[in-house]
Amino acid sequence: MVKPRYLLDTNILSEPLRPQPDSSVMKQLERHYHEVATANVADFEHFLDITVENWFFSESDQEDNGDTFSKQEPSEK
Repeated sequence: MVKPRYLLDTNILSEPLRPQPDSSVMKQLERHYHEVATANVADFEHFLDITVENWFFSESDQEDNGDTFSKQEPSEK
C-alpha cells in the first residue's frame, strides 16, 4: 500500500467538475492518483458544495458587481 504524499484541498478536488478543467492540474491528478488523500473538512465541503463565498457573499452581490464581491456579514439565528 502506498502512503499518501499529497493532501488535496477543495479547489483541486473540484477541478475535474469545472466546464474546462486546468489540464496541468488534471495531469498531476492522473499521475499521482494513488498518492493523494483528502482531509475530512475538504470531504465535507465537497459533499455539501460549500465555498467560503457562500458563507459571506450573496448571489445578488456576485450579479451586481461581476467579479467584485461586497462583503456581507453572516446572519445571526
